Amino acid sequence: MSNEKPLETITIGAGIVFLGLIISKILGFFYRLIVARIGTEEFGLLSLGLVIYGVFVVISMLGLNEGVLRYVSYYREKKEFSKVKGTLVYSLKLTSLISIIFAILIFIFSDFISIKIFHDQRLSVILKIVSLAIPFDVFRNILYEVAKAYKKIQYMVISKNIVENLTKVILTSIFVYLGFGVIGAAWAYSLAILASFLLIFFNIEKSVFSFVKNKITSVYNKKQLLSYSIPLLFYYAVILAISWIDTLFLGIFKTASDVGIYNAALPISSLIYLFPTALLALFVPVLTDLYANKDEKRFSLTYTTVTKWIFMINLILLSMFVFFSKKILLTLFGLDYISGYSALIALSIGSFFYALSLTSNQLLLVYERTKTISLITSSGALINIIFNLILIPKYGIFGAGIATAISLIIMSLSFFMISFKITKINPYKSPYQRIIISAIISSIAAYYLIKLFNFLPNLMSLILTAIILSVFYFITLLITRSINEDDLTILRLIQNKLNIRIPFLNKLIRKFI
Repeated sequence: MSNEKPLETITIGAGIVFLGLIISKILGFFYRLIVARIGTEEFGLLSLGLVIYGVFVVISMLGLNEGVLRYVSYYREKKEFSKVKGTLVYSLKLTSLISIIFAILIFIFSDFISIKIFHDQRLSVILKIVSLAIPFDVFRNILYEVAKAYKKIQYMVISKNIVENLTKVILTSIFVYLGFGVIGAAWAYSLAILASFLLIFFNIEKSVFSFVKNKITSVYNKKQLLSYSIPLLFYYAVILAISWIDTLFLGIFKTASDVGIYNAALPISSLIYLFPTALLALFVPVLTDLYANKDEKRFSLTYTTVTKWIFMINLILLSMFVFFSKKILLTLFGLDYISGYSALIALSIGSFFYALSLTSNQLLLVYERTKTISLITSSGALINIIFNLILIPKYGIFGAGIATAISLIIMSLSFFMISFKITKINPYKSPYQRIIISAIISSIAAYYLIKLFNFLPNLMSLILTAIILSVFYFITLLITRSINEDDLTILRLIQNKLNIRIPFLNKLIRKFI
């Protein structure tokens, strides 16, 4: 393994996933914008329906998606294909059965959930529609992990990020234009899941690993698979629940309009996870390889460098969301949603800390500390529930944002402290102070420059704001010497992957290293 191999592997995987995520976010925002324009109450009802849907999708998977990734990767490397098939077939059978049962239960009890819990009959139809997609969503999520295990991430990206979201936008536009409103948006969501499922199933069966037509006898290792996976069920369920608990409590204590406004701020703050998600796509396999080979030096370098890049990129996003929160909501969603600015700020701060802790979280996966991860996230969920009950009745959407931020920060600190205790690696060293100073200076300069020119609230001015802020930030990073040789290595890898050359940029950075 060459010196650049770990970072190169991560960078290549990140490039594919990042492109997919960018497309996904753009199309996802178009979907939300189309629905949001129908009205805050309709947007809120759909958001509630998708929250309930998402909870049952996660529960149905039993954490087996992560188990499939780990053991299919391992058995593939060992060329034990009977165990690959056994792992996949068992996971699909078990999760399909559970997901079908949940889909039937939601369909039957949709009226009870809508009227008795959320006091709105209109939610019932939405629940009936999206419940039909649950088995397909669960099935495809298992197959996505097979694609990752075989390092065929492009199949996942095309199916999940592109086809699903493109189908969703096109069908929603058509259904809304025909007058079906939020019901049409719900059907568009379910049909998009189905289209995504069919594509990934076809690609896995034909080009990755045939589990339907091949005659290999399945060999099962059920106990080991479930022992690893079940704790992660609680982890993923809780992580999703933390972002949904506030939506559910807002639906109970406040109005559908409040839910709609809050769910305009929520996806914006989640953009902070965009870069880390891409960068960490192959983080666990790379670290596992280094750990197995006892390559402590490159293990530490990979961990600290990736953490620094997440911090460096996300800090400027956080600055954007804090300084220009009202401008963002006004531009993207309209005047009715601008009251969600305080929630956007709170959610962005919490998301920033949690995204920064994802490398520590993944480190615990490498060391097989799945129970520790589950304990931390379960505690975070409990904290979130307590603060939601206290803050939402009094402060509404701002209280929901604060509750989520507090729980995310507490979990982040816990992940870091435990990973540090295990590895004795502290990724948060110099030049973090200089990066923070760079972000503060560039944010203040951009804020007053934009205020001086009094840009109108439209998409072009929002893009221009982001460009100005980014340029100022990059310049101050160079001046404060916050970029080092390891960062330049990553830049070179990105340029090589994209087959582009920016010699003046490399020379410019080298002058400040």
